[in-house]
Amino acid sequence: MGLDLQRAVAALRPDALADRGWSGMLEILAKGLDASGASLFSVRPAAGVPQASCGCARDSLADYIAQWAGQDEWFAALQRRGLRVRAGQAVRGSEVLSAQELRRTAFHADFLRPQGIEHLVSLRLTDEDDEHAPLAHLSFYRPDSREDFAQEERQALGALWPQLQQALRREVMTARAAALGAVEETLQVLDQPAWVLRADAWIEFMNPPAHRLVADPLGVRMVAGRLSGVGDVGQEELREALSRVSVAGSCRRVACLGSERAGAAVLQFAGVGAVPSFVQRWPRAQALLMVRLPADDELRAQWRARMATRHRLTPAEFRVLLGLLEGESPASIADRLGVSRTTVRTQLRALFAKTGCTRQADLVRAFGCP
Repeated sequence: MGLDLQRAVAALRPDALADRGWSGMLEILAKGLDASGASLFSVRPAAGVPQASCGCARDSLADYIAQWAGQDEWFAALQRRGLRVRAGQAVRGSEVLSAQELRRTAFHADFLRPQGIEHLVSLRLTDEDDEHAPLAHLSFYRPDSREDFAQEERQALGALWPQLQQALRREVMTARAAALGAVEETLQVLDQPAWVLRADAWIEFMNPPAHRLVADPLGVRMVAGRLSGVGDVGQEELREALSRVSVAGSCRRVACLGSERAGAAVLQFAGVGAVPSFVQRWPRAQALLMVRLPADDELRAQWRARMATRHRLTPAEFRVLLGLLEGESPASIADRLGVSRTTVRTQLRALFAKTGCTRQADLVRAFGCP
């Protein structure tokens, strides 16, 4: 299998996409997968979602979206079988619909066969409830004369999903900013705190919610015009994130904000150094930082693990803590874990000593981020 992951990731960098475009990126991926064509699309087009294709799909994507999206037998088979494909999952067409079943459909006779399409592997880039970009798919095709896509090719495509999703979200955000007007005015009306930063964390711009977050204060720190910390994400980690953005295009961190509203904040960094609207307004801009509250379940788990590391909790103490956060009593935790109640009480005392809490309710409040 010839998919070069490093070359594919490089093709997703903002500066590379600006030069090559999405169609050029698809050509790289299609060549690596030995595919005859590829398409990136949303069946419900919205501002900023690229409709790109190459190879056998180059002249058929518009026809598919206009006439055949509602009759796509591969997607219909997923619905009939009650299968939910989530963002990041890649599925081969033959896994949901056999070749014999497919060839009996008008979709195959009138659309697929004239395009020379028989085999499919499709990656779900975003879900319906994605807050940054509408539902989007990335599909690759092969004709009947070639073998079906292999499992390792499907897995390799799934491994590229984080970079693909970040690149798509970045483009959608940029397009939405352009649709609403000048980028500064767009950031002004966001309800999330946002900063435009240089590579050294110098603040080029901060919107009203960001000003309020600094004034609250919730642990957002500025020194001599630079952002120096957000909660327990300090200056060095901020600079490391900005450095990572220049390579990967985006990244995120989970921060603990210390106040009466203590909880988890999601720090989303998106590279803007090659985005024309940002460069025109702030020539030295490197990244857009947005802070989001509250965290979702996955990030809540990451934040709790981060706090456990910060307080040097042992695995046994962390298991007791998780039980408390789920509403269990020390007795029920002991029964579930198969240990004595004395052991759990000992671990609970260690939790109090390490975290500075004096009651179970304090532990739940400190670690049970909103």
